[in-house]
Amino acid sequence: MTLRLITLTAAIGLGAASLAWAESADSDGDGMLSLGEVLAAYPSIDEATFTAMDGNGDGVLDETEIQAARESGTLPAQQDG
Repeated sequence: MTLRLITLTAAIGLGAASLAWAESADSDGDGMLSLGEVLAAYPSIDEATFTAMDGNGDGVLDETEIQAARESGTLPAQQDG
């Protein structure tokens, strides 16, 4: 039970960190990250990497895509700079 609680708490914390990052990088406040917003936060990420993170191909990253990119290591946990 304790291990399960610790794991759940850690997962919630990571999700909150992703959400906080997304909110700070989301300059137009639409709840998604465009290529321009990602490049502003992570100049080292190129368009091909962004396209690979954009799982549904709609041109923006939603919360699920951001989390998946973080978990795969494609999107660093810290902003560049």
